[in-house]
Amino acid sequence: MKVVHIVEALAGGVHTYFKELSFFFGSSEIKEAIDTTIIYSETRKKVDSEKINTEFSKGVSLVELKMVREFSPLQDLKSLLKLTKELRRIQPDVIHLHSSKAGVLGRIACFLLFKKTKLFYTPHGYSFLRTDTSSFTKKMYRLIESSFQRIFGGATIACGDTEYGIAKTIGKSHLVRNGIDIKKVQKYSSKNDNIVLTIGIVGRIT
Repeated sequence: MKVVHIVEALAGGVHTYFKELSFFFGSSEIKEAIDTTIIYSETRKKVDSEKINTEFSKGVSLVELKMVREFSPLQDLKSLLKLTKELRRIQPDVIHLHSSKAGVLGRIACFLLFKKTKLFYTPHGYSFLRTDTSSFTKKMYRLIESSFQRIFGGATIACGDTEYGIAKTIGKSHLVRNGIDIKKVQKYSSKNDNIVLTIGIVGRIT
């Protein structure tokens, strides 16, 4: 089975997610049954193609394809044509789209394949929830999300309760929580000896 992941913003938590994903699906046991390709854009400032090729498992295929975050008719058209060409070359059985821009371009490209392909979409945070955009822009993003879900189909894979709650109002959706290897983590656990309750938060500060 051939699976293609398409992502525009391969940075931050999404970068970590995909790095772990590459080692799971790139393992000798898994790749015998599932051939995995990751199509990503290198245009974001914090996306380093050389670093990605070094850090990611050699068991998956990596394809660079220029996509931009904001709406750009000419560049989006170029990205769409190249993406469709790549998908026709690979002929995937499953396409998993990650982030809003990949969700739009990927759905159209999948439709242009004229082939029955299982389609999934993970927002990693809906664009219409951004606080740095106007109310009009947010409404447009929401309209695009709901329209593309209705027109092109596919199922949304949400990774948290809030995202899942929103996804259900847009269309077909499932909740798949981010997972960790409990046994591996327990090896590093230690008894809590703090007299005062101490809370630690791990996150990317941007």
